[in-house]
Amino acid sequence: MKYIIIFIMIISSCLILTAPAMAMVSGPCSDCHTMHNSQDGSPMNFDGNSTPNQYLTRGTCLGCHGQLGAVNIVDGIPQVNHTNTDDLAAGNFAYMLGNKGSGVSDAKGHNVIDLGNLEDTLEGPPGMTFLHGEPAGVPTVATFTCAGLYGCHGVSPSVADSDPMAAIAGAHHANDSSIDGTTTGKSYRFLSGVIGLEVADWQNTDSNHHNEYYGIATPNTPSQGQQCTKCHDMGSGAMPAGSTITDLCTACH
Repeated sequence: MKYIIIFIMIISSCLILTAPAMAMVSGPCSDCHTMHNSQDGSPMNFDGNSTPNQYLTRGTCLGCHGQLGAVNIVDGIPQVNHTNTDDLAAGNFAYMLGNKGSGVSDAKGHNVIDLGNLEDTLEGPPGMTFLHGEPAGVPTVATFTCAGLYGCHGVSPSVADSDPMAAIAGAHHANDSSIDGTTTGKSYRFLSGVIGLEVADWQNTDSNHHNEYYGIATPNTPSQGQQCTKCHDMGSGAMPAGSTITDLCTACH
């Protein structure tokens, strides 16, 4: 009898140790990664590109999340460039590119260079160019990326490292059951430092079933004891967010 009890305890311990956190990426590694980017003579990248990606992923940021298909979630990957009727919480670049809506317009989204559609009018972020000059680390129309030093998502360890993939590395495998902003993986939408609440289906249920993020209306008023430099060290080129979406946006705007 005692051996049966010990066996049950061992099995239970194994289950506890191996049980995945509910909010982490799950499923076969091959859903997102490919060792040689080749299977039966065909590329494994989502866009059919034969060039392997960093971290053995099957796509870049937009290669995974911007596949421009008719569905808004592809094999569990939420899309930000698609033609589906329903948009997810992160929005849809298809409006800006003219693949959906009333036509091409730079005013409908950020001109991430991966999209191949650079800004035709502005030279830099509105507000930053005219109010503060252009300190190191501020993206221009030719450098704006999804993540890293010249983007919104993830973090960059130094001014010299502007690589988007390095900035987001590991975040998809983090246990983000608590969005407390302590790491990129535990930040709202991988916006480093921002806190909030995220729905598991990225708002794919209906428009009333949505994310919530922490924000304040006037972050830089003296009465609140906050100054720009409290959250943003623009002199070094770093653009860390505070705990709010407002803090993140004012890093460039």
